[in-house]
Amino acid sequence: DPKYIWTPALCPEPGDVVGDHAFRAPLLAAHGVDCAVGLIPDLDVLGKQRFSEVGRDDWRYAETEQPQGVQIKAFMSAQITDEGDRDIRVGFADYECRPHVYYRLTGAPVAFPAGSCLEIGYWLFPLTDGTKNPFDIRRYLSFLWKQYGRRYVSLALPQKLPFGAYSRISYRSALACGDVPDFKRLDGAPAAGVRNNSSRLAVDIAHSHFKIPSRVVWFSAWFNSLRTAFGMRYHGWKMGGGDGETLVRKAGYIKDLILSAPDIAGGGMIPQFYDYERREWWNASPRLAPGGRYSFDVTATAHTAQCMALWHRHIEQDPRLLNRSQRIAEFMLSLQESNGAFPGYLDRTGKPMPYLRNSGQSGMVSLFLCELYEEERDPRLLEAIEKACRFYIEDLIPDGRYHDFETFFSCSEKPLNFFDRRTGQNAQNNLALAWVAETLLRAHVYTGQEEYREWGRRCLDGLSLYQQVWNPPFLRLYAFGGFGSMNTDGEWNDMRQAWFSHIYLRAYLMTGEPEYFERGVAALRAGYALYCHPLHDSVNPLGYDKFADGLMPENYAHTCGEGHIHRSGFCWGGGLLATSTALSELLYGGLFVHMDYCHAFGIDGCTVVKADFTESGISLTVIEQTGKDRFIDAVIYSEGIKRVAQIKLTGNSETICSWTRDALMALPVRKIQI
Repeated sequence: DPKYIWTPALCPEPGDVVGDHAFRAPLLAAHGVDCAVGLIPDLDVLGKQRFSEVGRDDWRYAETEQPQGVQIKAFMSAQITDEGDRDIRVGFADYECRPHVYYRLTGAPVAFPAGSCLEIGYWLFPLTDGTKNPFDIRRYLSFLWKQYGRRYVSLALPQKLPFGAYSRISYRSALACGDVPDFKRLDGAPAAGVRNNSSRLAVDIAHSHFKIPSRVVWFSAWFNSLRTAFGMRYHGWKMGGGDGETLVRKAGYIKDLILSAPDIAGGGMIPQFYDYERREWWNASPRLAPGGRYSFDVTATAHTAQCMALWHRHIEQDPRLLNRSQRIAEFMLSLQESNGAFPGYLDRTGKPMPYLRNSGQSGMVSLFLCELYEEERDPRLLEAIEKACRFYIEDLIPDGRYHDFETFFSCSEKPLNFFDRRTGQNAQNNLALAWVAETLLRAHVYTGQEEYREWGRRCLDGLSLYQQVWNPPFLRLYAFGGFGSMNTDGEWNDMRQAWFSHIYLRAYLMTGEPEYFERGVAALRAGYALYCHPLHDSVNPLGYDKFADGLMPENYAHTCGEGHIHRSGFCWGGGLLATSTALSELLYGGLFVHMDYCHAFGIDGCTVVKADFTESGISLTVIEQTGKDRFIDAVIYSEGIKRVAQIKLTGNSETICSWTRDALMALPVRKIQI
């Protein structure tokens, strides 16, 4: 009678298994009250037989043997039998991918030449004496990271340039290809925004993936022009000159556009799209919000409002942003259900619609309320946040029901009542999982309640099951640290990974566990694996030249094969990466030192190979790995205060940095606003 079940992919039809294409952090787990079992394939053993015929590089086989012999696909499964038992298998067999994306055994024979050797290995974790909490999977995640992931931590790969250099190249290409057009607002004032490539390639609305024309800019929980403008404003300010001024100007236009958005439903709700040719707002996409363009996507408004609060705190104090955010928060409080959930969609009058009404999309609303609470400490916001946490703990997490718009309305379409009875699991998307995890972790900081901390960590560990802890030799990509998206899709290195990095960095501050910070840095860097640039020919040999320098696809191996390379737009590519690195630099610098925990981490193209903490001060040995002589900010954190020291690194060399305690106390305190 398992209370917790996990397989990396669902298997809803006969013959379905978990193909090794889904082995990002491969685990089969079945936990009951009286017993629990977990199984992890040995990835080093698997790598000897499951390899790509081309594009091999030395980094793929660090501390492992070069592959040899026959190549054969691996699979695993944990399914409920007709008798009600749970049957767990791991082995080798031929499988095919079926939309979107599941793995089905073909039954075809596999060529096995005479004299070839086939080896199988796995780690088995039996617990026959019960478990304190069936949802606790920390031991598996810790094992995967130590056994496989940590060997890559000392490498700055796939990063080949400093973050700032990446952003400058990305912005130059985005502006050149028309991804950030200038246009007019309803009142004729100048405006700008970021278009989406999925619609821009369409001939008309009927052929658009999202059922919208090419002439719109986005403000959703997925693609969001204001989130991209955050990075433009920050990097433009740092760059200066003509290009920097252009970025600052466009970022300001985007901010003013969203502030001018009409309040159609009352309460400050923000439409999701602006049609800049017809000068009209679209409330939502017919594909992402059932009910068509006349319904409101609550999650989209919440994320845009979160970006408003981030801008107000970290970029500039604009009272208009704060006022609109406060109005939206007031309206969200009025929408909260008695069980703590928030509706997913509203009709044109502001009335909740049935779609995803008690779902993981609530997590984005509660996360926005957290962002605003950190600004003004309104007790009503905290009350709503805690009420939402009760909903997550009592209703959402036990069933693994992390549902949001992408789970059903994106490329992996399925009915809203979808359930995999063969494995006993719900479909889930890790955007909702991440929102819920971060809400719980922040709620613990606000209240000190240990329950929020424990459930937040368990959600974060669930998110970690989507993070790639190795470089599979059957993919021609440096994949370590990246993320997939859901348990019914096949992406590797989806662009959400850079935004997820901040949840792990925040979790480190709360727990002091180095694994969380290492995972966060790995996720931040992983966004650049798909970056198009000649320097990336070794980390992405298949796609480094598919687009203009600085642009990139949204993910890799989406449909199971390596040939699918699709660029959805700047918001889910270089724009998201530039904003993520801007926020990281503001909060943690290019190198982060935690004096209370006695830890130091390289972030921006550097690694700390030695750190000595004494009563008299600290001494760090740092290796620069992008080959550039440069200055970076070292953020030194102690007792809740961040101080900044600028250090000079020499390309591909060691630098020794040391400070006495008195020198540390004399450093300037980090000022967030620019």
